Amino acid sequence: YLDPPFFTGKIQKGTKKWQPGSMEVSFEDSKRFWAEQADAMREKAPAWLRHIALKRPDFASYLWYMMERLQACHKVLKKTGSIYLQCDYRASHYLKMVMDEPDLFGYTNFRNEIVWCYTAPTNLRVDFPRKHDTIFRYTKGKHWTFNWQEVAIPYSDETVARTHRGAGLQGLYGTKNPEEKHKARLKPHGKIPEDWWTTIPRLQGNSIEKVGGGYPTQKPEALLERIIKASSNEGDIVLDPFCGCGTTAIVAGKLNRQFIGIDIHPAAFEVIKNRGHELFAQSRYVSRNQEEIKQMTPRAFEDWVNEYYNATKPHPDKGVDGVTRDGIP
Repeated sequence: YLDPPFFTGKIQKGTKKWQPGSMEVSFEDSKRFWAEQADAMREKAPAWLRHIALKRPDFASYLWYMMERLQACHKVLKKTGSIYLQCDYRASHYLKMVMDEPDLFGYTNFRNEIVWCYTAPTNLRVDFPRKHDTIFRYTKGKHWTFNWQEVAIPYSDETVARTHRGAGLQGLYGTKNPEEKHKARLKPHGKIPEDWWTTIPRLQGNSIEKVGGGYPTQKPEALLERIIKASSNEGDIVLDPFCGCGTTAIVAGKLNRQFIGIDIHPAAFEVIKNRGHELFAQSRYVSRNQEEIKQMTPRAFEDWVNEYYNATKPHPDKGVDGVTRDGIP
């Protein structure tokens, strides 16, 4: 699952920083990037993206950034795995084109365009308020995990009384076999959610889930719970490469999944450290200032990683930088 920065148009000239909730890169920087990379882009970027770069180089840079990261996600995803990409109206249709590329997930592996609907106060009087996010769901192969029973929405008492659905003896789980009747009573009696989700509210400023100091892109735990339950089993690994304030990792831990969270922003790292008590699993943190890394020699970087993992460099190394005490390279 990834909830990357949206292309909000909050551009600060002369900077290439990433901030939670927006991509900040100047038009001129992007224009220069595409001019300098023209030859490489002809081979790597699809024709439609190169065309966009002629008029909107800043937006094309954002899509290229996302394409590189989605390729990395595809590479590490298991054959039976799923990916959920959350975005909004500014780039959703373009990001679907990115994911449909043959060397990424491909259009045949598209499963759902989920619309997460929410409400909030608005003073808008000239347009319909934009109050939904789009979540694209793709799989990697022909077989995938989908636990619809785990996310079924229970039928109301009125529905059960009126239709006998969920009653065990009749309706949806009706059966004449005594053993099957018993099993039917134990089944979750509910309906699978459609691809438009209206029962999961957006976090408000006074929500008990809100992290200290607020985090602009924080998502409700209920949203991640539905996604993780539907597309993984206990013990599976959940990856969030834009983990922000760590909600995905926290929910994955509560659901007895393993998890990996990555974020480039120092603020995200500090927030997650402060939420460490919420993690339902033993977890470790790796942090390093980007400027320090840029100034390190390859050997210094190697030494730092070995020190963190309490690993030693073998001699001769044969291409292996370090080996842990458990013998893991």
